[in-house]
Amino acid sequence: MLSRPRAVLAGRSAAVLHGFEGVSRSRPEILVPTNGSGRSSLARLIRERYFDEVATTRIAGFEVTSVAETFWTLASRTPAGRLQRIVDDQLAGRRLRVDDFDPILARIEGERRPGAPRLREVLADVRLDAYQPATSELEAHLYPLLDRPELPPYSRQCPIRLDDEIDAVLDAFIDLWGMVVEVDGRRWHTRRADFERDRRRDNAALAMGLIVVRFTYRMLVDDPEYCLQTLLKAGRNRMHRTEVQ
Repeated sequence: MLSRPRAVLAGRSAAVLHGFEGVSRSRPEILVPTNGSGRSSLARLIRERYFDEVATTRIAGFEVTSVAETFWTLASRTPAGRLQRIVDDQLAGRRLRVDDFDPILARIEGERRPGAPRLREVLADVRLDAYQPATSELEAHLYPLLDRPELPPYSRQCPIRLDDEIDAVLDAFIDLWGMVVEVDGRRWHTRRADFERDRRRDNAALAMGLIVVRFTYRMLVDDPEYCLQTLLKAGRNRMHRTEVQ
């Protein structure tokens, strides 16, 4: 591949050109081969041992890492939560496919380079074969949380008519606070297909004067205390506003 440029825009520079949300401009970041000897006082060099296998594209006349490869060059310096949000945004905009990561995952299989575990973690949630908890398992984590004595009584699987067109069965409803509690445990591609429907349900509930709190399966499993405190804070604010009115 002698005709291949020996330097490619990557990292934050590539992210800006690809239009990644929340990524600001910085000094140029350039991907170069590991065996390269170049140095630069103006740019940050990212060395890649598999340089000739990295997928690229051209934007505004520049050779740039592909969308998926750009995530790989960002992974070592970007928190998992932020990386996940950017991946979701690119997938939702159809600027990226999950399969685009397959060559990268094959290259870094078994490696412990900075960023590799984080990228695998992020992709585990969006792959089509990612774990999808059953409804009974979701309930097994949600309802014990709602049974905590700090919280008011609630109804499980509560049927409700939100407007003239939307009938729904809520995962849980806390009547005292006018609070809908929902859990999202679906795979990413299913979430995308149902996104519009869920937003319509949420908007209809808000139009009725209800508030909607949504937790993911991982929130319930990994950080139930966060979920509890979120409900308590939302409930206190709800009661305070009611008293003021």
